[in-house]
Amino acid sequence: MPVHLSRILFALALVALQSIALAATAVHNINGYTSTNDGIAKFDVIVFGDDGRVIAIGDDSLLEKHAGASRIDGGGRALLPGLTDAHAHVTSLGFLETQANVMGIGTLEDTKAAIRRFAENNRGAPWILGRGWNQVLWESNAFPTAADLDAAAWLRRVDGHAGWANSAALKIAGIDRDTPDPVGGKIIRDDNGDATGVLIDTAMELVSKHVPRPDKTSTRAAVRAAADVMLSEGITSVHDAGIDVLEAEVYMAMADDGELDVRIYAMTAGADDVLDA
Repeated sequence: MPVHLSRILFALALVALQSIALAATAVHNINGYTSTNDGIAKFDVIVFGDDGRVIAIGDDSLLEKHAGASRIDGGGRALLPGLTDAHAHVTSLGFLETQANVMGIGTLEDTKAAIRRFAENNRGAPWILGRGWNQVLWESNAFPTAADLDAAAWLRRVDGHAGWANSAALKIAGIDRDTPDPVGGKIIRDDNGDATGVLIDTAMELVSKHVPRPDKTSTRAAVRAAADVMLSEGITSVHDAGIDVLEAEVYMAMADDGELDVRIYAMTAGADDVLDA
């Protein structure tokens, strides 16, 4: 190689290295931990490039070595690798953010108020949907009733094994005192034998099958909302324990578009038509 050409290449490489150094970010004043082949390693400084890849971990001497890097003071806090949730339902978490979220509310009245606020802010919605109610937290410790809800409303319990429907939803589902309990489920009834509005396990399908299914647009929004929640808690990877065809198509489309901010290991919800698709 001619000498002048080698000098040009060296100069270009030097410029490239300087650009990388300038683009680097160093987080210091941290209690960092990561796993290695030799066990757990502790570090005080981590340096990464603008592509998000880690360049180095170590002690404060890295600040001198990467003097051109921008700096972030970690304030002495802990820093760990991204966490992986081994069993989650991504879109369910996302819809919890985009629908009526009544998780952890301690009274029936406050729960109803939260649902009313959501309904007022979503007047065009054909159904009021949500999740998270837990009668164990309420003073009465009793299941709610259809009369406690307005409009066509359907909210799943915190554990997903019960649903709370109002009178309009029960009417849409055709549930009356003559409706039998399905196998594996139960319709909670009052002393007169009328459905109160709470459906257990497989009985939930009597109402949920009438609820409009999420489309790709709303599912995409739910995935983005779920990713925001997970990343805020340090979760960067998740095993999604059961997806349908629509969710699979949304995941793949978002991955192709560079919109998936978390890694998703997804499993099919069953081995029937979903698996074939």
